[in-house]
Amino acid sequence: MVSVNSLAGVFGRFVWNRKTFIALLIVSPAILTAVGSFLMSRSLDREIAQLTQDRDAQVETSRQLDIFSRDVQRYELDRASLLLLLAGQASDPNLRYTMDRLFRLNAQGSMRRIVAILYPDSWQDRMRRHEELLQSDYGDKAAVDELQAIESNMIADAGRALTKTQESVNLISARIDKLNAWKINMVMVGSFLVQILTILVFFLKTNLS
Repeated sequence: MVSVNSLAGVFGRFVWNRKTFIALLIVSPAILTAVGSFLMSRSLDREIAQLTQDRDAQVETSRQLDIFSRDVQRYELDRASLLLLLAGQASDPNLRYTMDRLFRLNAQGSMRRIVAILYPDSWQDRMRRHEELLQSDYGDKAAVDELQAIESNMIADAGRALTKTQESVNLISARIDKLNAWKINMVMVGSFLVQILTILVFFLKTNLS
């Protein structure tokens, strides 16, 4: 049975000896360069992943906001077209108010989604007056004007939010591109340094042998 001392002697003679120690000292710059390059690359990967996640979340929010805004605007266009037609036919004013209310009720779900995206902490308060007006059987121009003002302000806020979000997405995308380019350059420089140091180690070992 092989003793522990025998194994230690074999290990010291063929594995961990003076030549091995000197070789490790010589190649240590290349090892440190490779390790440093790897660690920096991993750090950049984490930052890029977080930025990508933030960008995707903003893109999804922007997509939903755009969809619901278009939905509300479509109801507005349909409502305006029908009311114009009814006015041209000199129809009963009560019918026009009823149709106005019907179209606004159909668009109310999308309005809620817009306000919830823009103001997640206070969307119920912001929608309260709009809902109160629609729950009543309004039949006067003042109520219509107030409803229109609320809806127009919300659509305007949505438009500003879309522009701001797109600007943020563009900035994040530019940051991601910059980090990716930096990562590629860093890996290339690290690889070149390892190659150069390897050549120097080979040269030194050849000339010192």
